[in-house]
Amino acid sequence: MHARLNKLFTEKKDCHARSAFHFVALGFLLAGGFCATAADTDPACRNLTHPAVSPRGDQLLYVSDEAGNLDIFVADFATGQRERLTMSPANETRPSWSKDATQVLFDSDATGNRDVFVMKADGSGVRQLTSNMAEDTFARFSPDGAHVVFHSDRGESRDVFLIDMGSDGGLGDARSLISSAGRDGVPSWSPDGTTVLFHSTRTGKLHFQLFTLDFSKRAIKRLSFTKEPEEHAAFSPDGRHVAFYREHPQRRRNAELMVLDLAAGERQILVQHDRFAAVGEYAQPSWFPDGHSIAFWATEAGETCSSIYFVNLQSRQLHMFR
Repeated sequence: MHARLNKLFTEKKDCHARSAFHFVALGFLLAGGFCATAADTDPACRNLTHPAVSPRGDQLLYVSDEAGNLDIFVADFATGQRERLTMSPANETRPSWSKDATQVLFDSDATGNRDVFVMKADGSGVRQLTSNMAEDTFARFSPDGAHVVFHSDRGESRDVFLIDMGSDGGLGDARSLISSAGRDGVPSWSPDGTTVLFHSTRTGKLHFQLFTLDFSKRAIKRLSFTKEPEEHAAFSPDGRHVAFYREHPQRRRNAELMVLDLAAGERQILVQHDRFAAVGEYAQPSWFPDGHSIAFWATEAGETCSSIYFVNLQSRQLHMFR
């Protein structure tokens, strides 16, 4: 058994490996896994993606490939200390906080496809929330912690699903919350928990537009009426604005980071597409709790590695997370 595990960790990772690999990876994920050494890290280039600012604004979750696969890390803004939270040989991505900052949702391919998991904020107590042959990703806690939304292609198209979290920590079955003939996905909650924001191709066009769902009435409202795709959105802490990415009409990877004033219907560009070769692919922007800044990831033109940036809404100044 030990020889088999040593072989797993010394051979080059194969993303299409047999199910035996994923069985072992799942075991390591749930058990706490192994720790990377300095030899696992390539100092020349590391990709930092999927930032998630904590509800108190004192920590940052992010994804890095510095150990050879994709893992979730947490950084403390005050001390600069960084800690690796996931230790399996699988790929863990898209972390998000619970409102009280005690739990972290994420998705992992430890089972052979992407499923949703939850762990304590220190990386312990990992539990699997979904088990399906489909891809389950972009999981988000409701503000009261009673529900988890995520998107999945387990149906005829990509839809948004809901899990009810029991008061005793038990889980209910995932059920469809938002569905259409198009693709619905990347859900996020309003701060008061009454609304779910998502993007969709339900208009019949090939590109995404932004919509909201009134959680109690199940009424859907369209926010986007643009020729350009608008996607991967997140509410501001006060619920008055939405940050999202608008794709460049000719260059898909060259997106702009935008902010929509929900009351006025006005859009402002925070980050232009001309500086970066790729902006925020497959990830939502993350607001700081004071609503003054947003974290996102991007790849600068001419660079091969992705980095995390913070942009101030007033000054438009960019700061790189190092």
